Amino acid sequence: MPVTTHIDLLDGQLYFPGQEITTQGSSISSILTGFNNTGAIIPFGFGVCQGATPDLLTLPTDANSIFRGVNRQMDIEKRSGYSLDGSGRFGIPNFHELAFLEAGDIAVYIDGDIVQGSPVYLNHTATSSVVGAFRGAANGGSATLIAGAYWLKTVTGATAAAMKVAPLRLNRP
Repeated sequence: MPVTTHIDLLDGQLYFPGQEITTQGSSISSILTGFNNTGAIIPFGFGVCQGATPDLLTLPTDANSIFRGVNRQMDIEKRSGYSLDGSGRFGIPNFHELAFLEAGDIAVYIDGDIVQGSPVYLNHTATSSVVGAFRGAANGGSATLIAGAYWLKTVTGATAAAMKVAPLRLNRP
């Protein structure tokens, strides 16, 4: 009798920030490109917003920032001062093209507890949060609701000082 091993990608940290994931019931992904215009590294798994023009991308700056998607992991040299930010998170350097997922399933950084099936919020103000990371609550108005997004797994114990990675689904209009 053959042995079959099944791995549930939602069970444990089997994914990395910005990794597009495939789960049961996944929709077709939509991936676009833009240009990092932040003056800093945008970590994979962080939310990106529209800059001065639709092709220029930045981290959110306030509640009026236009959410475009999640910075998707791509091949790039991993080195300090180039693609690692001050906290050691791997991402896209300033003035480089990036790919972002606007619809589909992706693993993101979270800095607060989340509950499977609940709404997704993007931090735009650094209070008890990290700008560009996601969470499961409005955080006193420091985070914006992402329409059509929800969590695929419950994760607890995430904080701004000890962010975790969790999967979410983006169903963009």
